[in-house]
Amino acid sequence: MRSIRQLFPWAVLLTTLAAVALVPRSAGQQIETDTGIRSNPANRLALIGRLEDTSGEPLGGVIVELHTWNGELMSSTVTGTDGAFRFDGVAVGQYLLRGVEGHNAFSENVDFNGSPVPLDVRVGEHSTVVRKEAPANPSEADRISVNDLAASPAARSKLAKASKAFKQSQFQKALHFTDEALKKDGHWARAWLLRGLIHQQVQNFPAARQDFEAATRADPGSGEALAALAETYTRAQDWQKADFYLQRATAIAPNQWQGWFELSRLELLRGNYAAAASSAHRALASTPPAPAGCRYFLGTAEAAMGHIDEAARQFRLFLASNPPPSRAAADAAHKLQLIEARGGAAAQPAGKQP
Repeated sequence: MRSIRQLFPWAVLLTTLAAVALVPRSAGQQIETDTGIRSNPANRLALIGRLEDTSGEPLGGVIVELHTWNGELMSSTVTGTDGAFRFDGVAVGQYLLRGVEGHNAFSENVDFNGSPVPLDVRVGEHSTVVRKEAPANPSEADRISVNDLAASPAARSKLAKASKAFKQSQFQKALHFTDEALKKDGHWARAWLLRGLIHQQVQNFPAARQDFEAATRADPGSGEALAALAETYTRAQDWQKADFYLQRATAIAPNQWQGWFELSRLELLRGNYAAAASSAHRALASTPPAPAGCRYFLGTAEAAMGHIDEAARQFRLFLASNPPPSRAAADAAHKLQLIEARGGAAAQPAGKQP
């Protein structure tokens, strides 16, 4: 079997992998970041604390955001198993700690005087109920974002119209309603994310990157936005930055497919085929799973490693999903024909799953 480079030259690989679209679906959890602390580092200290329930038990894996006294997001993190959290580089002053635990949002005023003594934040005593119903899919509870919860009803109404237009490929109409949503709530990450996807669809990649960057600023813990931003760097062949954002995306939202999907694409381009296959498997095992395009990534990686039968199986599954005409679909069909012609896998109709 010829190598993947022989079957699929590098320049063609880049443009073909770019044809497999990333369409994020869900909000992400939060992770530690640093968005606004830049000046006078010597005067800035660590604000540390511990998150507990009303009985004093630690709450691990909970998103916590640090805001200025007037509500501007400065940084966010996830509590450890002991409930501990930490924000470095914080100046003395008044702040708000906000987050989501279960179906409740909490907010705590903090007068930080630079003391290294940990703050104790007890969730339940001053929590505000923000959701009364349990999600239909329990895993949805893990994807609630503080930024998403704060979006106004007016902005949500506009974005719903934008999403509908986007699904119908009415991109100018979708862009109009997304802009209207951002006029209502300019700090809503989901609106910036959709705006970036629209710009991506109309091939305005510089604008898409700016929108994805705005989404990550609005919600530093959005795994979707980080994965989408990484894709723009993959397209630009800036793999170091793409890898940086994807490592953050998969750490923030390890159970979501977007980061693993993009990481599989990146590892293919870097020639790390085992890593590409591993990331593709993670994406396909997510709930919900990655779209069928991920099977094209997996098939390409398996072919490169000489796993011909598995490559053929993945290409068949990809083609059985009836993908739209694209370089990836044409290449999968071509590769499958080559494999079957060489007797590497039992011949089957491309549209029939094994």
